[in-house]
Amino acid sequence: MRIEEGLDTIWIRKEHNHGYYEIRDTLTLYAGWPLLDTSLCGMMEHRNEPIWSPSETRYECTISDFYPPFQVFKKANSDTLIVIKAGKIILFKMK
Repeated sequence: MRIEEGLDTIWIRKEHNHGYYEIRDTLTLYAGWPLLDTSLCGMMEHRNEPIWSPSETRYECTISDFYPPFQVFKKANSDTLIVIKAGKIILFKMK
């Protein structure tokens, strides 16, 4: 995917609070949407996976695992959130 010049993105610069990133007083971004390509989880700088989990399910990276700052945008009529971090494009599924 190629990012176009002059794209209207939103910068996320602060850590999430109670599962949401606060962008403005009236605009928040849910921090729990999962990474689409799970193979990227192990290849990118992100928070550590939990040491112990109560189930055998594999850990799923979400937006909250990635440290700010990063940019986000969403295309109209799409359920994919596009995150730009350190020049890389990361896709998250908006459930």
